[in-house]
Amino acid sequence: MAEPAKKRRVTVDRIRLVFDAVMTLTAVVSIVFAVMKDREADEKAEDLALSQEQEQSLSVEITNLVQEVDEGDAEVEALQSQLDELQATDAPTGDPVSGEASGFVVEDTAVDSEPCDNFGYGDWVEQAVQYGGEPYSRGFNCGMAKGSSTDTGGGSIDFLVPAGSTSLSGLAGIDQNSDATEMRVAFAIYSVPDTTDPIWSAELGYGDVESFDVDLAGVSRVRFEVTMLDAEEDERFQAGYADVQFTA
Repeated sequence: MAEPAKKRRVTVDRIRLVFDAVMTLTAVVSIVFAVMKDREADEKAEDLALSQEQEQSLSVEITNLVQEVDEGDAEVEALQSQLDELQATDAPTGDPVSGEASGFVVEDTAVDSEPCDNFGYGDWVEQAVQYGGEPYSRGFNCGMAKGSSTDTGGGSIDFLVPAGSTSLSGLAGIDQNSDATEMRVAFAIYSVPDTTDPIWSAELGYGDVESFDVDLAGVSRVRFEVTMLDAEEDERFQAGYADVQFTA
């Protein structure tokens, strides 16, 4: 009877050992799992801290970029202001005359015109010219040619007199860049609507140039006129005015 009791104790001891081993293993697994969770939590915390640091860095960069853009806008405004001042300083060298007596008269401010010829080259144009051997950068001229022994040509161009103007000055002549060298041209300036009696006139040939300075009292509109009196047949030339200016 003693033999079976011993076997029972051995079996119970083994069961206890197995149970203890299982409990120990369970505890180890729990510890490992807890350590892994802690490590994962630390990694997440590190990632979060890194993300916050990157966000802060990006925020600083954006702030710096905005500041640079603002500084760039201020610099552009300063440069534009300087450019406007320079353009205002240069205005008298050819800006259109409009509401006041300042600057040289330019062709595109004309209020009316009649071409000097109907063959495609008689329109009034603004261009540099040479009168009497001297170059002038501000001129408005029209082209003419004598098509036959009885042919005549001529044209006109009108400008409004700016408020406050008291006089009109400039030059009249035949452009020495023309093909022809033998011609006579009548030049006249009128106070519109009176186109019968000119306020200034002259007859000029190739190489001639004449200045004018006329009083504008009571004048609101002026007409510049050129008329071909004689010329070589089929040879084109340009006649007109240069450095024309209204002054107060």
